[in-house]
Amino acid sequence: MHLTGKKRMKSHSPEELQEIFARIDAIDWSQYHTAYGNASGIETNPKKWWERFLPMSVTMHRHRYFDEDCRDQADIAKWLKMLFAGQEMVAREAALKLDNALCHQHIMIADAALPAYDILLYCLKTTDSALLTEDLLDILRGLAAGTSKIQSGAAWAVSLRKKLMQDKSIFASYFSMEEEEETFIAAFAKEICTLLQTPPIMTQG
Repeated sequence: MHLTGKKRMKSHSPEELQEIFARIDAIDWSQYHTAYGNASGIETNPKKWWERFLPMSVTMHRHRYFDEDCRDQADIAKWLKMLFAGQEMVAREAALKLDNALCHQHIMIADAALPAYDILLYCLKTTDSALLTEDLLDILRGLAAGTSKIQSGAAWAVSLRKKLMQDKSIFASYFSMEEEEETFIAAFAKEICTLLQTPPIMTQG
């Protein structure tokens, strides 16, 4: 596995990008939610979106967001596409937005993480940027932590946990990263696998 610190990353072909974007656009993001509201970037049900959160060690407060910046942060399709922009800085900004929206500060996880997961993993497997790899593994670390406790009835969280479990060998492939710029890559990958070793705790409401 060869990762670089170059600002310009390996580019996907037009055909690959078309396929990736089609996969992203085929998802009805209005059916999912993020830390900032509806995952389509449009707040359609402000009284209920917070109920879709899966709490970890703290209880989410009943925040509601309506301002333009929060709607932009919640536009998951936009940020997933930006991961494939070919410019490291742009892709890393998108990863940060996704981290905040899907598993905000790693103290919660939102149901939009389920449909976003396959795209995140595809980007992880195809990028040659060490820094973006680190960012993506950090998001996946948040998803692994977030599904360590699953609220009763959150079938989407159970499905997400299964996806993570199925891909443990992919995360394990990053254990051997030893270059100085790859320190966090190995650490994050190991933490993901450690988090997945223990069956999730099922909680009530």
